[in-house]
Amino acid sequence: MKGGILINFIIATHGHMALGTKNTLEIISQKNDVYVMSAYVDNDDLEAEVKKLSLWLQTRGSQKTLIFTDLLAGSVNQRITKEFLNDHTFIIAGYNLAVLLECIMLNDEQISITVLNEIVERGKNEIVLVNSLFNDTKGENTC
Repeated sequence: MKGGILINFIIATHGHMALGTKNTLEIISQKNDVYVMSAYVDNDDLEAEVKKLSLWLQTRGSQKTLIFTDLLAGSVNQRITKEFLNDHTFIIAGYNLAVLLECIMLNDEQISITVLNEIVERGKNEIVLVNSLFNDTKGENTC
């Protein structure tokens, strides 16, 4: 908790991607209070997972929630958006670890559409073809 107000952090993905991301986040940042929604595993359908998440959120005294999903056009993001999008819930689709790490450093007063858009833009710049950073004199590397 930063700034006196609890912020909910949720990672919601297809399969176990969310769990792996949470594990990596814990190793790098020591943040361990992230809710994971792994859709389409353990014979639970998406609706059951959304219901579990909704119940979890009801137990929280938070005023702000950040939800990270894997695919903008994916069923998980579509369902999360339909159920949870409001003035105090911010959903970032297509997240990467750079975006997550920057977001967990925010306090409740820093969370806004403007700040989150800036973080997303920086996160996009973290996705690079490393080979292009090391081009040879011909301009192309070959394998």
